[in-house]
Amino acid sequence: MHPFIIGLGGDSGSGKGTIGRLLLDVFDEKNLLTISMDAYHKWNRYEMRKQTLTHLNPKANNLRLAEDHLKDLKEGKTIKKVIYDHSTGLFTPPAAVSPKKLIIITGLHPYHRKLMRRLFDLKLFISPDEDVRKKWKVHRDMSKRGYKNKKSVLKILSQRKPDSFGYIHAQEQYADLLLKYFEIGDTDNTKEMELGLSLIFKKRPKYSLQIIKKSLQNKTLRAMLEGKALTLTGTVSKKQIEALAAILIPKSELLKKSPTWHSGMKGIIQLICTLEVLNRL
Repeated sequence: MHPFIIGLGGDSGSGKGTIGRLLLDVFDEKNLLTISMDAYHKWNRYEMRKQTLTHLNPKANNLRLAEDHLKDLKEGKTIKKVIYDHSTGLFTPPAAVSPKKLIIITGLHPYHRKLMRRLFDLKLFISPDEDVRKKWKVHRDMSKRGYKNKKSVLKILSQRKPDSFGYIHAQEQYADLLLKYFEIGDTDNTKEMELGLSLIFKKRPKYSLQIIKKSLQNKTLRAMLEGKALTLTGTVSKKQIEALAAILIPKSELLKKSPTWHSGMKGIIQLICTLEVLNRL
């Protein structure tokens, strides 16, 4: 078995986990394996406090081991790896992980190493505007990662900014598809943010972006196509996404018998990412 490997790169709090879960709603779980590259941090949360580096620096991560593991999985081999538990800040004991037909690798540095980039069949990168990412990260870190207040999260964001742009955002240049969220309007309430989405393709896809644009355009959703960039603002219902999926998505044994399609930009991301995978197989 030679798995199809999807890279999902992006900065901390950019939405990698959310998109990974969206794909789990479409692809059959028995065919899909997700691996977080947080497992390749050199130090746990408490050891990290003694270091001058941040996890955003490639030197703070065992990227050669990540590359070796990905190569083994690509060849159909089982690997032994740990998991970084964000609730405790510690690593779990090593456990055997076997490949599946689809593998999603999420992390800060999936495209840092040249050989590792060659192992991916599809390279995605999530790059929300910094104001959007800041709101997402504050909400996540305070609700799920034990941070006591907004000020402490913002302080870390400020300290990591040079590494963020120097090491993480720099990998955007390698992506086959760049997903850029931007906020419309002005609100401090994360749940009520109105977001637009720009999908920037490195190469023109096999399917027609013009047809996608016309299919999505309606009274509540504006679609703009400039070259290989499709930008969307407004709203689209779950029923509309389901109807488009029935027309646009080819049948595949990799998909769930009854995929769960979402409304809005989440549903559009599901559609486009599913098309990208199925058209590259």
